Amino acid sequence: MKYLFNLYILLLLSAYPFCHSASCNTAKPWTWWWFFGNSSTNKDITTQLEYMQKSGIGGICLIPLYGEKGDEKNYVELLSPDFMNKLEYISKECRRLNMGLDMTMGSGWPMGGPWIDKLHSSKKMSSSMKPEPTNFKVKRSSPGGHGYALDPFSASAAKIHTDRFAKVFGKYVKSPIIRAFFNDSYEYSEANYTDNFFDEFKKRRGYDFRPYAPLVYAPESDKARQIAELKNIDSETLSRVWQDYHNTLSDLLYDGMASEFARAAKGMACQSVYQAHGSPGNLIDLYALADIPQTEAFGACKFPIKGVRQDPDYDELRFGRPDSLMVKFASSAANLSGKNLVSAEACTWLSDHFKTALSQVKPELDMLFSAGVNHIFYHGTPYSPISKPFPGRLFYAACNFNYNSHFKEFFPELNKYVERVQGVLQDSKSDNDILVYFPIHAFWRESGGKNKILRFDVHRSREWLKRAPEFESLVRNMDKLGFCFDLISDAALKKLTVRNGMICTKSSSYKILVVPDSGGRLPIETFKEIDRLIKAGAKVVFQNRMPDDAVGLYDLPSKRGEIYDITSSWIPYPDNVRVGQWVPPLLSDFGAKRETLGDSGLSFIRKKQPDTSVYFIANLSDSFTSGELEITAPCIQLQYFDPLTGEKASIPFQRGADNSTKFKLALEPGRSCILFAKSKDFDPALPPKAFFAADSETGLGGEWNIEFLRILPEGSDKGLPPPLKTKELKSWTELGGEAHKSFCGAAKYSLKFELEDVDLKSAYELEFDDIRDACRVKLNGAPLGSIWCAPFKLNIAPGLLKQGENFIEIEISNNSFNRIRHMSAKHENWKAGNFIVDINYKSPSPESKPLEAAGLIGKVKLRRLISPQDK
Repeated sequence: MKYLFNLYILLLLSAYPFCHSASCNTAKPWTWWWFFGNSSTNKDITTQLEYMQKSGIGGICLIPLYGEKGDEKNYVELLSPDFMNKLEYISKECRRLNMGLDMTMGSGWPMGGPWIDKLHSSKKMSSSMKPEPTNFKVKRSSPGGHGYALDPFSASAAKIHTDRFAKVFGKYVKSPIIRAFFNDSYEYSEANYTDNFFDEFKKRRGYDFRPYAPLVYAPESDKARQIAELKNIDSETLSRVWQDYHNTLSDLLYDGMASEFARAAKGMACQSVYQAHGSPGNLIDLYALADIPQTEAFGACKFPIKGVRQDPDYDELRFGRPDSLMVKFASSAANLSGKNLVSAEACTWLSDHFKTALSQVKPELDMLFSAGVNHIFYHGTPYSPISKPFPGRLFYAACNFNYNSHFKEFFPELNKYVERVQGVLQDSKSDNDILVYFPIHAFWRESGGKNKILRFDVHRSREWLKRAPEFESLVRNMDKLGFCFDLISDAALKKLTVRNGMICTKSSSYKILVVPDSGGRLPIETFKEIDRLIKAGAKVVFQNRMPDDAVGLYDLPSKRGEIYDITSSWIPYPDNVRVGQWVPPLLSDFGAKRETLGDSGLSFIRKKQPDTSVYFIANLSDSFTSGELEITAPCIQLQYFDPLTGEKASIPFQRGADNSTKFKLALEPGRSCILFAKSKDFDPALPPKAFFAADSETGLGGEWNIEFLRILPEGSDKGLPPPLKTKELKSWTELGGEAHKSFCGAAKYSLKFELEDVDLKSAYELEFDDIRDACRVKLNGAPLGSIWCAPFKLNIAPGLLKQGENFIEIEISNNSFNRIRHMSAKHENWKAGNFIVDINYKSPSPESKPLEAAGLIGKVKLRRLISPQDK
């Protein structure tokens, strides 16, 4: 086979052929493009798309939503001829720029609009047993999109909605103008009923729900009293009714809105991008319905990485934090159903408006990559007229990635990093070797709360996962120990086959199925599927005990008899069955090898290419800097790729036990790399990777000159603060006056410094204590590079430092919060028609908040680098 490594790199660095209906330029990150009131001009559309394309954005998802106040005369009705003319123009420009284009199937969220009447809107059952509409309407809807949210449990209600789009988009079937329709996360928060619910319940569960409905729909405070009053319904019976109730809602959602959305998109010759989270359904099955499953990361992770700061105003109790385990539901669904792309709505509310730094963005993306995502959508980019002064139109939430962003000058570097990573991940296939059954019925054994529905949302994943503690403990331990696994649903089990002891889907194969302890209960169909797999030779591990009971209430004696017959055939345990409390050694018995990278605090994903194992590794902790590591993949050459710089090299290695690969790696907190364990196609041209250790340290002292260059994002050089001088590097808001306190833009720090005993043959390292927020560095007139993510370091090649006098220049830019704070304090209308809230969904008052630090802070240190053998 021809050597592929250079081909992979060329592919990920080049643009993919553009196609609206199939694979577009997906290696590059995409972004949500918020279209306020659908008010726009062709000139501004072109200008903004060209800016995004030049910045490294590969595509957009157009989201029509509410308009800017005062701009009503320019509003355009959703799906009107004028709207479609605009969409055709956007499509044509995206095609010209080799960018992809998606669009929400609706406006705002969730799906609905003026074509949905109350009869077909979302419904709930009152505690007095009266069905009633929720009166929930589409949130943040655009002109022409106002109206009721549809009934998600009704296929006919969903079809009314999709037919409205099919009527307009039908003319484009032969030549689609968008790649995919998008459906945002499930937000029908109170919906727990549909018109034919009782009939559907009896058809699907086998008995009449009506006698139990008053108890299920009773207020939470009355539950204990009603259980006591209904003496013939004990807690065990009620638990089974809750399972059947949730199961029915899950089925109706799958057969209703979710399936109709996917069907309709396909009928319009488009793909479907679907966020299943937040819903009461089985996430794995719902994500798998889509051509591109999309997860979501809301808020910032608490990374213990120096330089990656947290917004202290974020309310973790209210909003939660991203959970890599939650991401696995989407990536597992894609792996099981053979979908190449796993998408994510990324960087939602990392910090308050005007504060986000790219140093916060990168580790969040690395977390998503290591959990299986390979198709990033930034959240997001507001369309804003070019003539509108800073800050322009603003989306009510999240981070601004448009041309008004304070980090616009460094944005292309982040996007190039994402493109390099995603290019490799998309050109690789899943290499997980364990399936873990998702025991959803264990989560359904009690009420879902005041709205009587358990929603598997991203904000509360750490809460709802505790409803099945054995499952949560199992998967978190497996993840921590470095076992590579996917989650699988009851329905997906039916699609598995067994070949030569391997458990197979159409696109993947696995060594082991793990069945967590779900309180002893499984659906009877799942017992039958596990029995089929065991008898076909599949290796199955049961956590704690063998399940021995059915879920639900109907026909229990008969089901229990069937279960007894099935499980009796598993005793004594066949050679391909194990049962135990501590699962990891049982996995090892069956040939699953754990990757020990996690023992060092490293996050990773293992994938595969022909004759190659691929490891994306990110250091999102503070417990590893350098050391000896091991991967299970054998190789004849271990190739190293740094997606931040594009550096390629080979790493010396030794063969370990079981044909594993041992090697030394330096990867500081915040860094990431990709390793290719090649079993063929040795490349002798690759240079060996040199990892260095720091030796002596020198602090750069003297008087720094600070010159303010331009206001960002406009780039204006008018009205700049006066220059500063300082021997102590502090925020320029502390060093200067009022003009410095309100400044947002670029400044140049320069320093002449003397060095003695410079080793002209050695490389050096330059480290900054803190950078607010990104900079580019020159040393003696030569560019050293840029710093926009942790760690805040740059390498200096041998010969750049001089004996005696040296000169360093650092051009740095800060965030725009201080500028907005000043505008707000001066009562300038910076909102200018925007609906906007702060990070806790309250009216923003930036003037009451402390200043954000700006510029270089702390020490600047210089260290000589030596190779380990020179120590």
